[in-house]
Amino acid sequence: QLMQYPVNVSFTNIGKEINTEFPEYYPFVDENETFLVFTSRRKTNIGGGKIEADGYRSSDVWISSVKNNTWDKPTGAGKEINTRFDEMCVFLNPEGDRMLVYVDRGGDKFGDLYLTTKVKKSNQVQFGKLIPLPEIINDPNKIELSGCFNRDSTIFFFVRKDKIESQSDIYVIKKLPNNQWGLPQKLPEQINTPYNEDFPYLAPDGVTFYFASEGHNSMGGYDIFKSIYDPETGKFTPAENLGYPINSTDDDMGICVTKNKKIAYISSYRPTGMGDLDIYRIKFLDEEQPAKIFRGKIFVKDTNHTLNAQAVIIATNKQTKEEHTFNTKINGEFMIALQEGEYTISIDVPGYAPYHQDSKCLISVV
Repeated sequence: QLMQYPVNVSFTNIGKEINTEFPEYYPFVDENETFLVFTSRRKTNIGGGKIEADGYRSSDVWISSVKNNTWDKPTGAGKEINTRFDEMCVFLNPEGDRMLVYVDRGGDKFGDLYLTTKVKKSNQVQFGKLIPLPEIINDPNKIELSGCFNRDSTIFFFVRKDKIESQSDIYVIKKLPNNQWGLPQKLPEQINTPYNEDFPYLAPDGVTFYFASEGHNSMGGYDIFKSIYDPETGKFTPAENLGYPINSTDDDMGICVTKNKKIAYISSYRPTGMGDLDIYRIKFLDEEQPAKIFRGKIFVKDTNHTLNAQAVIIATNKQTKEEHTFNTKINGEFMIALQEGEYTISIDVPGYAPYHQDSKCLISVV
């Protein structure tokens, strides 16, 4: 149902300086998009020379800054953070001076959450030593996976599971007047379900709460949802699926949103990507922007036979590199809306070779 009514967004792959043939994921930017932190399992990681049991290399945290209006070549977050084991960034606060890192260094404990702060005297974006969160959060007998703070760090949302095979839920913990943390409370059914939840993210506005869930009306695996949070009452509105193509039938988990909520960063596997999970910049498009509607039907090449399968049409703007994704009906009929520009049209149908064509969309404004 969600795929029949795609949301009006565009995707831009943020480029080969960041994305590689290896997985890049969990992107976070400061609220003004001056720098980016992300996780990668590339060969040049500190432990990247060895392939682990899951078929991937160990994960490290990487950092890139904007240079000449584009993302510069990234650098590793340094030996204060990265080791030959697994480190993943799971949150960056809007000001960009506090980063939360999930750390799995082997042994009996599957993983914990650590905090690192930005080094103020450095000319480059650097973060200092990892400090473990207190045991009221990093319970020695449980597993903590991800989390996020509110603006003034008095409220913390985090994900916990009892053991590896257990379901994960999102909890909230608040600071008391004595500056100590209170007791964790599991979030209500508007957020948590009988299935796994992960990756809480409170947007810079302090009320828009994003999270990943295998429950609610997920399209398959994890989907990203949002809810409105009232800090005074602690209540949440019912979860709303962000829709296709932000979500897919694969696992879609982390999201980071800028302060105007018109731009977001996610990681996704897409046919036009570099080979594995890539990082994309999403633009939430204004419905009032002029666009032209195209209707048609896809036929099997050199025949008058229509499809008997649903096709995915991806229109990539040749200038901005923004991608617009549309789904056909089972019989190949489609209706797409494009703003003026030159596009590369890619059509992907299961069982058929991919198709590509360059096209122009011209709009006359009276």
